[in-house]
Order: sequence, then C-alpha cells, then structure tokens
Amino acid sequence: MNLTSSTPLPATLAEAHARIVELEQQLARQQTVAAAEAEQRLFYHSVLVELPVDVAVFDVAHRYRFINPHAIRSPEIRNWIIGKNDFEYCAYRGFNPERAVVRRTHFERAVAERCQVAWEEELPQPDGSTRYYLRHFMP
Repeated sequence: MNLTSSTPLPATLAEAHARIVELEQQLARQQTVAAAEAEQRLFYHSVLVELPVDVAVFDVAHRYRFINPHAIRSPEIRNWIIGKNDFEYCAYRGFNPERAVVRRTHFERAVAERCQVAWEEELPQPDGSTRYYLRHFMP
C-alpha cells in the first residue's frame, strides 16, 4: 500500500492499525537504508583521508568539493578551499595564477574528452627548490 495525501482515511480501526503498521515498516526500511548510506559515506571518507597521495574531488565547475590532508596539510586551508576554485586558491596563497590556468585546461580536457588526463606539475617551494607532482584528472 502506497500512502499519499490523497489516501482516504481508514473506515475501521483494523484498517487504521494496518496503515500504522505499514507506515512503521516503511519508516524502518528508510532508516535502515539511510544508516547504511551514512556508514558507507564514512568508510569512503576515511579511506580518502588516509590515502598517502593527493586526492581532490571537484564539481562540474571545477570547484573543490573534497581535498584530503595529504594534498593540503593545513586544516584551515582545507576547510577554506571547499567551494573555491584554483584561481581563488592561487590568489589566496599568492601563487602564480598560471598554475590555475594549467589545471583548468587539463580539467576541461578531461571532462570534454571523458578520459584521464595526466601531466607533470612543477611547484616552487619556499626554500627555492622545486617539487614535481604527477597529476591526474579523471571525469
């Protein structure tokens, strides 16, 4: 029985009881599904947080939805970047905006071609050295 706002009121006490039991069962099923989904989200989140590699998840407009601690160590900056893009990140951190241009170009290619795009990114360090990262975008 699928109850809607247009479902007539029960005519008897037995019908009312049957509807209450059905509603309780529907609610229990929904709560079970919601609990399983929450547990699964927590599991995947914990895996992504613990991976010893840079992991970032973007929305279709290339704004950060998630970034793990290996990619950005500072919790404050990790929290700040959610909902932002690389142009905003580079401006905030004082990085060369060309970094954002290159990343956006690779992101757009991955989305347009529906393929993995890899490139080597050179990032200058505060001590004057350069670190090299192999980056991947996957649609």
